Amino acid sequence: MDQEKKRKWLLTAAKLAVVAVLVWFVRSSLIGAFESLREHKSWTLQWGWLVLSGVFYVIGMIPQAIFNKQLLAGVGHPVSLVESLRAYYVSQLGKYVPGKAMVLVLRAGALRRVGLSPTLVTASVFVETLTTMATGALVATICLMIWYRDRTVSLAVAVFMLAATAIPISPPIFKRVIRVLHITKLNLETVAQLAHVRRSVLVVGWISISGCWFMYGLSLWATLVALGAPQADPANPLQNWPLNTTAVALSVVAGFLALIPAGFGIREVVLIPLLAPVYGEEMALLSAIILRLVWLAAEVASSALAFYVPIIAHADAAVPEPVETK
Repeated sequence: MDQEKKRKWLLTAAKLAVVAVLVWFVRSSLIGAFESLREHKSWTLQWGWLVLSGVFYVIGMIPQAIFNKQLLAGVGHPVSLVESLRAYYVSQLGKYVPGKAMVLVLRAGALRRVGLSPTLVTASVFVETLTTMATGALVATICLMIWYRDRTVSLAVAVFMLAATAIPISPPIFKRVIRVLHITKLNLETVAQLAHVRRSVLVVGWISISGCWFMYGLSLWATLVALGAPQADPANPLQNWPLNTTAVALSVVAGFLALIPAGFGIREVVLIPLLAPVYGEEMALLSAIILRLVWLAAEVASSALAFYVPIIAHADAAVPEPVETK
């Protein structure tokens, strides 16, 4: 067997191994969620609303993928919108694997066809992810300050989360953080480029990604409607939209900071106390479990679609080798 065939076999084996790991950890998340559901049998579902919840979630991810595209373009590595969306959605299942490194592996693999170096992919994912978490904490802080001033503990937690996620990506200390955490052992000069991205790119990114959290709040709202949760004001079904957005944002950011795959368990611990005063303990618990299942299903579906459609569309395209920026 010549070297080229051996390389192709190894690459195929590696891809199968990645798929096997993803299936195993996604399976674990599903088992945990279904075990929780078995304990609560007095509930019904309206499947149309669950589908809508998943749609809101998938749409909400688009600004993050576009921001990652703008980051890469800002350092002289433009990527098409199709490739950027494909890479983002394909990598989502990686967060179910401990350590979150699988997100980088999947994203780098998806962007390999456009010649991006692993260093740049790693650094851009780091900035995009922390920006997403920081905007979530910011949105939660603003919502709490405007609509829920009595929830002082939640407000303090949101401010802490904002500081924990925003400070590491501030331009003056970004490169230093990369060095201290050893996020990449590759070319640090490539990483440093992201510290000099135009402020307009960062500002637009923060604003657009802030909007994604309100889409996630709509996803939670649709899940609650699917479960038949009581509405405080039937004439204004979106009255609790700020609360739903705050609950989702704080729970996701908490899960991220806990470094647990997909924030399993942590999201629910944060989400339930925020929703319980309005929807009741059981409804808050059920919505947290169902929302996780809906998001997981949406991630699997969008990842599968993103993985296959562009490959078919660009089957004859040449695949450039990744070049490390010097």
